[in-house]
Amino acid sequence: MAQAAAAPPADDLVPVQLALNGTREGAVQEWVLWPPAATDADLSDFTESLVGDLGLQPELKQPVTEAIVAQVTDWCNSVRPPARGPAPRRELIRLDLVLDGSLRLRDQFWWDLHSDTLTPEEFAAELCADSGVDARHGAAVAAAIRIELAKLRQAPPTNLPLPTPRIVEGKPADNGKQEAQLQSVYASRSAARLLASHAAGLVSTVAALL
Repeated sequence: MAQAAAAPPADDLVPVQLALNGTREGAVQEWVLWPPAATDADLSDFTESLVGDLGLQPELKQPVTEAIVAQVTDWCNSVRPPARGPAPRRELIRLDLVLDGSLRLRDQFWWDLHSDTLTPEEFAAELCADSGVDARHGAAVAAAIRIELAKLRQAPPTNLPLPTPRIVEGKPADNGKQEAQLQSVYASRSAARLLASHAAGLVSTVAALL
């Protein structure tokens, strides 16, 4: 597969959106995370499998292939590759996604753009698991994270300071009443590991659209 001169590293997957008609479920949108270093043979095998899995006509393989190539080329030509460094670059990422047309996933978290300890795909898998979202939506969530990271790489760094947690240990309030002890935000061990990895506060809300 042809690559641009300023192509991102092979592990920096490119989010590709495919709008497909004529599938078994009608018109659908699929997100694909494609490695720029993939070969033409890899792409041919993938599109053939995708067309077959979705029940599309075989002649749609070529348009799907062309759509992937066009979006990957555009991404490689316009998006800066990730920068690594000893100093952190913390940025706030906000997600507001509609999945399957009826499920809304809202989330905000800190991300260190200079760290590679966790990939968007790993984070998306943990987020879906902790939020009760079907794992098949992981690609869409990871694609949204990668798009937000690409926007941040194009913008000047803000390196926002992490918020200082307010700790209450039963000290009486001004009204003389005892304040309730704060509940832990670490709902699970996996969530705690994610927060520690990113020094991030994870607040997730999944709600059905009205």
